[in-house]
Amino acid sequence: MNITHMMRHAFVTFAISARMNERDVMNYVGHATITMTQEYNLGTIEGLDKVANTLHNANL
Repeated sequence: MNITHMMRHAFVTFAISARMNERDVMNYVGHATITMTQEYNLGTIEGLDKVANTLHNANL
């Protein structure tokens, strides 16, 4: 998974965790269906932490 893709997952997870409307998130990231947005959601803040740690360790 590349950095851009990981950041999209992180944004969707954060937005949904912050109770942002899923349809608004879907429109913002350009998904055609709500199902795709739900699949992008890493599920928990712990999942988001995992992505953040991966990005931090990527030595960009």
